[in-house]
Order: sequence, then C-alpha cells, then structure tokens
Amino acid sequence: MDSSGLCCCEYIDLNQGRNHILACCCNCEDLDESVDKLLMGQTVSSSLRQNFLLTLEDRLRIPWPGGARKIRPGLLLALTLIPGSILIATINAYWTFTAFTSLYLLLFYLSKSLQKANFFVDCVIVTIITIFLIFEYYVVPFLEILIHENVIFFLLYVACIGCMLLAVKRSRQLKGRIDSSVRYCSMCEATVPLKSRHFVWIGTCVGEHNRVVYLLSQLLGILSLMYSANLTLTTICHPFRVYKTILLPDDCSEVYVQFEFALSFVNAVFSLSISALLLLNVLYELLRTLVCKRRCKSVLPNHKGELCSSNGSPEHHTSTKTPKSTRSCRHNITSAAEHHAPNPRLRHESDYLE
Repeated sequence: MDSSGLCCCEYIDLNQGRNHILACCCNCEDLDESVDKLLMGQTVSSSLRQNFLLTLEDRLRIPWPGGARKIRPGLLLALTLIPGSILIATINAYWTFTAFTSLYLLLFYLSKSLQKANFFVDCVIVTIITIFLIFEYYVVPFLEILIHENVIFFLLYVACIGCMLLAVKRSRQLKGRIDSSVRYCSMCEATVPLKSRHFVWIGTCVGEHNRVVYLLSQLLGILSLMYSANLTLTTICHPFRVYKTILLPDDCSEVYVQFEFALSFVNAVFSLSISALLLLNVLYELLRTLVCKRRCKSVLPNHKGELCSSNGSPEHHTSTKTPKSTRSCRHNITSAAEHHAPNPRLRHESDYLE
C-alpha cells in the first residue's frame, strides 16, 4: 500500500492497512484470544504469543512527519529501567543499594539471554544521556560547578562518545567482506580480523581493526565519569584535602534531605559504579588480548595475508585443513561464504526512529 499522504499519526500496519496510533489498543485479536485462553486455563501457543509481540512492536509508534515511526521496545524498556532506578535510588541509602544492585543483576541476566538484541545499545544511549542531563541541569547550576571544571568533563565525555562511534564505524566497514582465514561474526555479519568478542553493549565486535579506539573510549569514559562523580561528591559532601587541590568526600550523611542533593549524589554513585565496571572490562580485554596473542602467535596473519611462523617469518599456508595445534585458538573460524547469505528473518531498521 502506498504510504504517501499519511499524516504524522498514521502508518501502514502489518496487514498493509492504514492505521492510526490512537487505535493502538483496538482490534487486537491475538491479545483477546490469549486472554481468553488464560482465563479458561488453557495454554497459549507460541505462535499466538509471537503474533501478539509482533503486533505490539508494530503499534509502538510516535508521531512523525510523513507517517508515524516505530520505537524499539528495548528503547522503551531502557527508558523505564534506568531513569526509574535513579529516581527510586533518591529515597534513601537502602533504596540506592537495592535499585542499582537489582538493575545490574537484571542487565547481566539479559546480556546472557538476549545477545542479539539492540536493547543493550539502547541502555548505553539512555545511560549516556541521563548522566549528562542530570549533571548539566542539576549538578552544575545547583552545586555551582566552575566553568573550567564543566568544560573538562564535557570534553572527556564527548571524546569518549566519539571513540565509541569510531569503533562501531570501523566494524561496519567490515560488513560484507569475505575472508575465510579470520573469524566470522554472525551478529555483525562480517569477518573480523583477530576478533576478541562481540561486545553487545555497543553492538559491535572488538578486533584488530578497532581495539585501540575501543579501549580508548573505555578509558575516557572512566576518566569522565570519575571526574564528574568527584566534582559532585566533594561539593555535596564534606570534603577533605588529600594533596594540595585534590579533594575527596568525607561525610555524605545529609545528602537525602533534599531532592536535588539526593539526585546529584545518586548520579555520582551511578557514575562511579559504571566506571568500575568499565575498568574491569578494560582489564578483561587487555588480558584476553594478551593471552590470545601468545596462543595464536604462529597463526596470526601478517599484513600480506600470510601466516606468521613461530619465529615471525612469513609462512605460506597451502593446506586446506586447520592444524590441530591451532584449532583450539581458532575454534570459531568458519567459512564466511556460508554465513554471508542474507538472513530473511532480519528486519530492516529503516522504519525505526533514527
């Protein structure tokens, strides 16, 4: 059906019919049938659940010129979880610990079961925006952060985001390349040289092509978050001097008295917890890279596409079989041609809000 002439609140639904976002709760046969079966004590089939989820995903839209645009369900969940956890944490110290612990445990569980979802990228985007907005609109004016201190935080924050985007861009440039001598990532749909792992939180693989900028983004994130947290805590808590102009917070017992203080304190604690996780991730990546290079030193491709022997000299690899000594290090190497065929189940994302 032609989508021209749609108003900002109209869209073409799954049945190729013209629909309106105000009718999102109307004519949902899959939902009605599912509720009827639940009330009658019957089992809801997997196909019925799948159809209901597809209908729900199709109707989650916002007004947009030229037709209503879809919103990813993961984005709505991230917008609920992260700001909601921060608001709950402003009640008192008990709720701060409970809210953040529950949030991290839930995200850890989902990261093991939903590795191919965009939900984790949405969580990172929402977290970046939330921390920045709270710091700029609450901490800076309310706690009177100096201009040069705010500029330093802003530059570190922007540099972190820039390196992160550069790491993602370099991975996307590999998409579509065929090379059976390196590891193939089914989630990126690309062959990744010296692949370490697929990092679901930014939706990209970490390999030789982007490892430096990836680690740099993590380090800049640690510096920016720790710097903003120290500025906040040394302002709302009673600080003590460590060395010359270096201050650390001492007594934070009165931070929950006023909402602005509580929100600033919780944002600082959230930033510190994220920086600690980033530090662990950097150490893990460095250790993983070091171990992999030691184990795979004899099979790493050099710049000419050849294999390096144990003494570092190039060695032509003529056999089509992988040596047994290198299979443990290259256990995930598969033919890229087998995976390069387009997956018909992958949905196009042009309909989603950029």
